[in-house]
Amino acid sequence: LEQGHPGQYENISVVENLSTPNLGTLKTASCLERGTGVTDIYNGLLVVLDLFKKASLDRHIPEKHCVLVSNLACQSEPIDEVTLSHITENLQSIRLDVVCPDMELEEQNGQQIVTKAIRMANEGPITDMLTKLGLPGPQHAHSAAELLSLIRWKEVKPSATFDGLLTVGSKLAIPVKMFKKIGKESAPSLKSYTLDQGALTEVHYQRSYVTMKQKAATGKEGEDATGTQADVGAESDAEEVEDEDKIKAYKYGRSVIPVDVGKEDSLKFSVQDRALQLLGFSPRSKVPRYAFNKESIVVIANKDDPAAGAAVSALVRSMASKGQVAVVRMVRTNNGKPELMAFLPRLASHQEHTPDCWIANGLPFEQEVRWSSFPDLVSKAEHEPSQEQRDAAHSLVRSMDLSDVP
Repeated sequence: LEQGHPGQYENISVVENLSTPNLGTLKTASCLERGTGVTDIYNGLLVVLDLFKKASLDRHIPEKHCVLVSNLACQSEPIDEVTLSHITENLQSIRLDVVCPDMELEEQNGQQIVTKAIRMANEGPITDMLTKLGLPGPQHAHSAAELLSLIRWKEVKPSATFDGLLTVGSKLAIPVKMFKKIGKESAPSLKSYTLDQGALTEVHYQRSYVTMKQKAATGKEGEDATGTQADVGAESDAEEVEDEDKIKAYKYGRSVIPVDVGKEDSLKFSVQDRALQLLGFSPRSKVPRYAFNKESIVVIANKDDPAAGAAVSALVRSMASKGQVAVVRMVRTNNGKPELMAFLPRLASHQEHTPDCWIANGLPFEQEVRWSSFPDLVSKAEHEPSQEQRDAAHSLVRSMDLSDVP
């Protein structure tokens, strides 16, 4: 900004650092005061280009998007062809949207006619620039609802979490793809900042490990304590441990068993090659919903293989007619951990535009199932309910059933 000509960039302020828009961006925009006089639209675009250029030096920005919001109702500074060509050339890698809210245009004493003439003069160069960039022209909103409709969500093409073969026995392999159906969305994590001269600066952490020899009250040295803090009143000598001197260990009882990198890899329960193998089928009643322990995944046939769709459809419809669930062994990546999955059949739906497919959910291994045992409710004979009390309890439970089944 400081390299402009005298009087240039005087009415332009950068009120927020370049980042992804969020609720804070809307709050900042709502607090901006409307200016008067000649507008600096093109100088503002030059500032935006400079911000993108500086931000690209520090990190890679996969997608650059700029939104110009203006009613174009004020006279703008004239722009020469060289500057306009420079702006157009540098906007080739940036998506530019121009939004013109028309809700607050004055309509008294012929002011509307003057405003329309000014807007047409301002829209001309902007429309030409957008045409050269292959972008749509300025979008007008005559009400708050129309303005909200201009802000659309972005459709993202889903990426397959698994693309491979579903093996059925030793003679059949079906090309399939797996996409995440339900994903857990977590809230953004809080970060630590420090207030430095009125500005918030992010705090960066650095972890170090030390070996501390503490001295007890008697003056004798105690045992080494690695990675622990000494008491406030104790004398201690701390020595930092280098990365090459650290080793992982398992705690077994009161003993600590060190494990080097080679042994750690051998103890991992992993499979060399990724795989998707059908183990067998089970009645749907034998696979309760509470056993599902993973996110839901949709499994469809690979569209590049015409025979895959017929094979998946045949299996899905056969499983649905017999009320069966497929039990599948899955290894997502090479050297990954094997998982047990339940494939639930889902028939094609014309309303949802979905083909015959499976909905996959994770299943626990036998060692992961917790069978809780409880003591007998009747520990003493005097606490045993009578037959009349049992019938009253059964009647109470049946009265709470909301189904029509007697």
